[in-house]
Amino acid sequence: MRKLLPYEHQLIEALGVTKEEYLNFVAIQQDYKDPKVGTVLDVRNDAGTVAIVLTIVGTLFQVGAALLAPKPEIPDVGSRRRNRQQRFAPSFGFNSAQDLAKYGDPVNLIYTNKEQNPFGSVRASGSLV
Repeated sequence: MRKLLPYEHQLIEALGVTKEEYLNFVAIQQDYKDPKVGTVLDVRNDAGTVAIVLTIVGTLFQVGAALLAPKPEIPDVGSRRRNRQQRFAPSFGFNSAQDLAKYGDPVNLIYTNKEQNPFGSVRASGSLV
């Protein structure tokens, strides 16, 4: 038999057991074999397990965020702002209202290739000042 430490004497008194019962408990506790050891349920905190778990959890959160993200609104074709080519080189007549120039807008340079356009005519509309 081994000698008991002072905290073990206090534990025996607090639990109300005998010295032999306590030593029997300690012997059984040392002989106890965990049934999970060596099975799939034997999870240890090693780097490989942590990396796999974090990868799976992170992927699940990314998929969830992608599914819960608001869908982008498709702008209405009628309310869409005309691009530069439609604005200054219309493909229809000049019978519409002219755009007003704004401070800081670029100035249009009108040019043509005389070989492709021998008459030199270019249809363009500028902004009113």
